[in-house]
Amino acid sequence: MNRVQKFTAITSALVLLQTGTQHAAAAQTMHAAGFKSMALHVADIKHLFGSGFTEAPAYSHRGSDITCHNLPTSDYVLNLVGPVATHGVMGVATSFSKYANSAGARCNMAYDIAQRKASSALFGERDSNLTGIGDRGILIRLDPRKNEPGRPVWDLSARFIRGKYLIQVIVTSNKNISDADVKKLAAIVDGRVKHDG
Repeated sequence: MNRVQKFTAITSALVLLQTGTQHAAAAQTMHAAGFKSMALHVADIKHLFGSGFTEAPAYSHRGSDITCHNLPTSDYVLNLVGPVATHGVMGVATSFSKYANSAGARCNMAYDIAQRKASSALFGERDSNLTGIGDRGILIRLDPRKNEPGRPVWDLSARFIRGKYLIQVIVTSNKNISDADVKKLAAIVDGRVKHDG
């Protein structure tokens, strides 16, 4: 398994776990094209992180949200794998979970925020409100711990809801990541969801 495949597998597993969903076997769904049009693409991130990114194969699932009454969801993850050697960015991921209505997305967001309040200190996570993007959102920062073995890795994500969509934009890097950069990327996705979702 090469670096692109490893990053895709790890990030996709992380994103789908964070949505709190239980999935059937992976399969391309009729919604995949619509999701892809709203996700981040190489051209969207070039001005922030430079060139050399590769679009990995997308993951598309139908599942149910076990944290919110097993509500059915359509889920999609697209990873852009970065040129670590030149820019430090390992990758940028966009994930979507689409519910039948906004109540499902609000339920998952409320549950997620409550869980993070209880466990963020344990993992060294720092959360803050994400304003001006989506109907409600949080910015999730996970910086490397001091004296941690291996090369340090920063993880910063914007997690928000817009109508019936639960969305997450994740940037992983071996250099520190700017909150402003991740907010810019989240705003791009939010605008597309408002227009096309």
